[in-house]
Amino acid sequence: MHESSLISSLIDKVVALAEENNASTVKAVEISIGALAGVSPEYLMEQFRAVAAGTIAGEAELRIEVSKDKDSPRAHELVLITLELER
Repeated sequence: MHESSLISSLIDKVVALAEENNASTVKAVEISIGALAGVSPEYLMEQFRAVAAGTIAGEAELRIEVSKDKDSPRAHELVLITLELER
């Protein structure tokens, strides 16, 4: 599914950023879903839990902001906003 590949890519990026910053744990991940991205926040949440399990992000809280702006240049995207890391 589309969401599965998005979450896999997101987890790969989150883990890489955490390792680059010498983090021991990812506490939270905040993302924004564009209004035209065509993904379900609920399914993203489920997939995040499944894909992150066993990684440095396995216990992270996923915070999802859903944009309603269909005219945004990022309306078709899923964007990583912030990471909360612990060393």
